[in-house]
Amino acid sequence: MDPLSIAATSAALRVSCLELYTFTESIIRDKVPDSDLAIATLGSVVRTVAPLLEEISNTWRSHSPSMMIHPTASFGMWLCVQSTLERTETILRQLKKKVEPIVESGRKRTFTKMYAKAWKLGLNVRAISTYRGCLDANHTALKVGVNMMRMCVRLHSGTPLQDKHSFLAVLDVEISNLEAGIHTARKLPFVDMQEDSERQELLVSMEGVVKSARAFHSFMATAPLHQPGAHEQDGHGSAPPPPYAQTLQAEASGGDGPQHT
Repeated sequence: MDPLSIAATSAALRVSCLELYTFTESIIRDKVPDSDLAIATLGSVVRTVAPLLEEISNTWRSHSPSMMIHPTASFGMWLCVQSTLERTETILRQLKKKVEPIVESGRKRTFTKMYAKAWKLGLNVRAISTYRGCLDANHTALKVGVNMMRMCVRLHSGTPLQDKHSFLAVLDVEISNLEAGIHTARKLPFVDMQEDSERQELLVSMEGVVKSARAFHSFMATAPLHQPGAHEQDGHGSAPPPPYAQTLQAEASGGDGPQHT
């Protein structure tokens, strides 16, 4: 995925969330037995993910130039957002593969469609529960990404110092929630090799978000507030990290990341 396509990708994933939500509503409306609440809980999780994807899309579309050259960009936070979106895309695709057949089953058998759907749900309920757990865990990574975006935008516009402290406090809580989400994701039941491979990719992505967010939090906690219209760098003695575009070039050339002198 091209990092510059973050806005379009997150917008498309929001559409996928809404489609999946309509599937869950259709199954519930048909009164299909859902004793484990796999479908009902999935609908709730999808509803919380969709607004985050919308905010990522709108914020990146409007503010990506300033975020890409922000001094903290070389901490890899936008690459982590990109990775989180990739994991979201994988999870939603797998959920659609498991949920859509339930909706489609029994369409031509009006009087028995509830039983046909119940049978199909029974075949897929374990996988649905597993991927729902993945989506819920990944949701915490999306929230961290959204909070870093909010901070970059608001602090760049010259937000008061007390607002900065509030943003940092919220981000600290979200990072802790993400670490708890990683712990939960490690315990998700997986059966086949594909599911286990996807879980490992999810864990690596989430751990990358934690590392990047911790570095972002530390920098923002000590960096002076941006003054609108000022062109000075921050007041630290050392040079700030290079912008996002330079980081991408360094990675594309096979380097180990930005080199400081």
